Amino acid sequence: MKNTFTHFFFLILCSGFLFSCGDDDNDPKNTTSLEGEWKLQSMKYDGEYSAYQQGELIDDGTLSGEASDIDMIFEFTGNKVNVSGSFMMSMEYDLFPGTDFKIPVNGSAYTGTFELNGDKIYFQNASGTEEAEIVSQTDSELVLQMTSSSSMAALGGENIFEYDGLYVLTK
Repeated sequence: MKNTFTHFFFLILCSGFLFSCGDDDNDPKNTTSLEGEWKLQSMKYDGEYSAYQQGELIDDGTLSGEASDIDMIFEFTGNKVNVSGSFMMSMEYDLFPGTDFKIPVNGSAYTGTFELNGDKIYFQNASGTEEAEIVSQTDSELVLQMTSSSSMAALGGENIFEYDGLYVLTK
């Protein structure tokens, strides 16, 4: 599975992570509130998918899901971010109502830089820039909303996913 944010995250990826506080909300250099390790506790997502076989669209629709068996760490140091770990991605598609598809995401890794600006975090790496909105932040919990894209190819087919993710991290 390939993810533009997360060659991690879906995830993620992500997914799919951080916050701001105090009078420095508009200072893009104020990254100290993110310093340290944050563990991903939950990840929920809703979106759309398109399924192609040999380049021809065979299905599209909506999806929803939630990650389980999460073992993922976000480490913020200065303006650098490293994400590593694994999780089980679970999705239900319109085409197969009531069927829960589980996809393991193992050995995910993301390394790049980030910039805080108000209630936004901009993650940058060689693949580009991804934006996350800080929904809430305390000293021990960070809730992020992020729109992501990912694709998965096998056996002459490709599935493309566009989804909004809600990520909860704790220190």
